[in-house]
Amino acid sequence: MIDGMMNRIRVYRALVCAIASLSLAALAGAEDSGLAIERGGLMKHVEFLASAEMRGRAMASPEEKKAAEYIARELSEAGLAAPKGWESPIQVIKIDEQRTAHNVVFALPGSHPDRSDEWIVLGAHLDHLGVRNGKVYHGADDNASGVAGIIEIAKAMRKRERKLDRSLLFCFFTGEERGLVGSRHLMKHLPIPKQKIIVMLNADMIGRDDARTIHIVGTQTAESLKGLVETANKRVGLKLVYDHAEWTFEGDHYVFFKESIPFLYFGVEDHRDYHKPTDTADKIVREEIEAVSRLIYYTAELLAGGEAEPPEWIPNAIKMRRKP
Repeated sequence: MIDGMMNRIRVYRALVCAIASLSLAALAGAEDSGLAIERGGLMKHVEFLASAEMRGRAMASPEEKKAAEYIARELSEAGLAAPKGWESPIQVIKIDEQRTAHNVVFALPGSHPDRSDEWIVLGAHLDHLGVRNGKVYHGADDNASGVAGIIEIAKAMRKRERKLDRSLLFCFFTGEERGLVGSRHLMKHLPIPKQKIIVMLNADMIGRDDARTIHIVGTQTAESLKGLVETANKRVGLKLVYDHAEWTFEGDHYVFFKESIPFLYFGVEDHRDYHKPTDTADKIVREEIEAVSRLIYYTAELLAGGEAEPPEWIPNAIKMRRKP
């Protein structure tokens, strides 16, 4: 009898091991394109965009145009394309008779027959403060970090074997530091119907927190957003802080917020190098920029995958007034 019981135990253990092995194999075979977002690729972009030769990427400067061309080249070579009807992903903005500025926009269409006309916008501003009093304001965290994140997120989305249901619009805005010039212009000249944008995700300063913390604004604009971010964060493990409602009015996401489009803003706390020449690439926390970029990727993946319903705008959800 004891021998029979031991045999049953051995069979049970073998069955458990077999099931565990199958589960692990299934997990190993599951697609996780977010893991393609790595600090090496991210830092390559930051180091170029925040280099001395880029002279702070002031709006409408030669270096701002060079930054736009760099982004366009990176994503074109990765297989992404300009929005339908556009000859180039670079959107030229006439500032005055002598100067032009430049947004960069790429589209990744969804695959679902009923949901591909719904769009998720992922954005970051490419400009910074330029040169002042002979000093270069490098803008590594503000906002070469966000640009690097969106570049690598776009590449990872493009590499996915299983295409997402909803469509993605990757936007790199100029003139954020000059009053949201680029995002305001894009809103007036969108390549897609405005009413088909279901949410905007904005990456602005995502590389300077060594405590694995990221501040998130905008969850009050739609009830489902906080749950989606927290589900995405189970794969990343960051500390999420929901505060700074006043930041609603201080970034490119505000242009979408004004149009009653839900948004999520991802950014670190202001640090000692904020808007100073000392915001340089060597101070970026590589683990942070990688983790936050993956968090944004997984959040966008949940939104675009089709399982989540489009976030429903909550009127008057943020009642914070603009700071004086």
